[in-house]
Amino acid sequence: MPPATATKVTNDQLQQLAAQVEAAAGQDLPFLTLLIELMAKLVGGVSGAVFVLREDQPSRLVTVYPMAPGRHVQVEPDRVEILRDCVQRCEKAGQLSVYRIAMGNSVYHAICTPLESETATDGIAVVLAPDQDQERIQPFLAHLQWAARLYKLHLSSRGLRRQLRENAGARRALSVLTAAQQAGRFHESCMAVCNALSVELNASRVAIGWARGSSIRLVAMSDTDNVDRRQELSEAIASAMEECMDQGRAVAAPADHFQGEDQWLQQVVSRCHHELATEQEGVVSVPLRHGDEIGGVLTAERPRSRPFEGSDVTQFQVIADLVAPALADRHRGDRPAAVQLWQDLRTLAGRVIGPEHVGLKLVALTVSVLLIASCFVKWNYRVEAPFVFEAREKRVYASPYTGHIEEVFARNGDPVKAGDPLVRMDARPLELMRDGAESQLAVAIIDHRRSLGGSPDDAERYKAMMRVYEVERDLYARQIADAHIVAVEDGVVVTGDWQERKGVRVELGQTLFEVAPLHGSEDGRPLLRAMIRVDERDIDQVRLGGTGALAARGNPSVTVNFTVTRVVPVGVAHEGGTFFPVYCELEREEDWMRPGFEGVAKIDVASRRVIWIMTHKLVDFLRLALWW
Repeated sequence: MPPATATKVTNDQLQQLAAQVEAAAGQDLPFLTLLIELMAKLVGGVSGAVFVLREDQPSRLVTVYPMAPGRHVQVEPDRVEILRDCVQRCEKAGQLSVYRIAMGNSVYHAICTPLESETATDGIAVVLAPDQDQERIQPFLAHLQWAARLYKLHLSSRGLRRQLRENAGARRALSVLTAAQQAGRFHESCMAVCNALSVELNASRVAIGWARGSSIRLVAMSDTDNVDRRQELSEAIASAMEECMDQGRAVAAPADHFQGEDQWLQQVVSRCHHELATEQEGVVSVPLRHGDEIGGVLTAERPRSRPFEGSDVTQFQVIADLVAPALADRHRGDRPAAVQLWQDLRTLAGRVIGPEHVGLKLVALTVSVLLIASCFVKWNYRVEAPFVFEAREKRVYASPYTGHIEEVFARNGDPVKAGDPLVRMDARPLELMRDGAESQLAVAIIDHRRSLGGSPDDAERYKAMMRVYEVERDLYARQIADAHIVAVEDGVVVTGDWQERKGVRVELGQTLFEVAPLHGSEDGRPLLRAMIRVDERDIDQVRLGGTGALAARGNPSVTVNFTVTRVVPVGVAHEGGTFFPVYCELEREEDWMRPGFEGVAKIDVASRRVIWIMTHKLVDFLRLALWW
């Protein structure tokens, strides 16, 4: 920061400086430079600096007062650190602060003023004033706060200017797009676009070229009804357009004045544009994109007294992107139907064969090949259904009469031998009734004996009563004997678990136990078969003698082959659907198999096309859904 001394300024000088600050509101750096100069002169400061605050980084020095020759920011590193320390302290305080600091042999008051936006503190302005009493500085602090508010007004003005530029740009783009839409044919649309752009951009000439292969054909030019493509000017414009199309981006000549974000315009190849440009005219070209292709190029010329700025090039490209689809539709509509069809086929073939979306195309190709193959390749179709192991034979032991269970001797899975007790019914009510029948029989015998010397009819009646009481006594005796239910033959209990239901009432004929006999078994296990629950939609595919394989959930790693021995032709409702029982004989039985094991069975049907296997259930569903 160059040394300076405090100077007295008049009101006129301050007003002139404030006017310069307001005039520089469109650019940040000139505005801050003038603002710190104004703040320094308001308080009679000898120098000043503006620091921009950065999150998680040290604040950055952007401008100073007084500015060194050549407008370069040159400050000694030690002084920068002293000022940065004041900035950090002011940032923590969050308000205008005054600090007494020493620089070299001099002592100053560092007056730090926050520069605030609507939501945060963007920077801090530091003014160094000569060392003097704090009370003499106080009157000037209000002036600094007033000057700091100019920064917020600067931000608002800059936002307003940007909004006005965007609105103006949108209006221009809408005007050009409307002109393109209102025209009927392709050539008329191009002429309308050229004339509208010539007015909106204050251009001396605007031209449109349309792509034909790798070259450009000049089709329209502002204020020109018929374009003579053989003229030297037309050829120069077409060459410049081809240069833009080859690079696929905007090209401008001259481009020396582009700075900052627009500096890339100096790096593109622009030889043909420089040849087209003259000492009085500047040239800019932008591609007309529709989809992934460049359909043409838009070129504009304007006097160098009003050179194309970066914002002009950007807006020019935006307008080109808006009108390009409309022009492409017009160009396509003007061609004969056969040419349109041929071009559509070429476009489709290019998209299919082209290098874009390789992964998606490989997936589509693979799916297509598999789909075509499924229409010709046959595969062994198998009906899949759940199954359960059950004994081949079962003997049912039912309740001999309506009564209560008194004692249980067997449960599921217990092996039993012939004569082993299974369950005993409560026979006490029957014994009482039997005793009652015997008592009534004894009375009838006595009455019969007494009637032998009397009336024959009485004797016959008492004799009939004796026979009735004898039958009742024998019936109750037989039921009492049946109360002890025993196994008729050797076997394994497969159904019947009454251990925890002693005393429960059972009805006459109610199943108590099912015992699987051991006929033909050598290891004490019943012979098994599989009962497959085939869905009603697949039962038409199952035939007697068919083969297949099954796997139980208890041992899924082992599959067992089987043969269909019986197909029950009556459906059974089960869990919201209907299935048909299919009984199968197992090829072999293994030790782990038990009645009640469940799993999945697959019945071999025949060789069918893969496409039919994958879609036949869906086709059947659609037939039912769409049938009326």
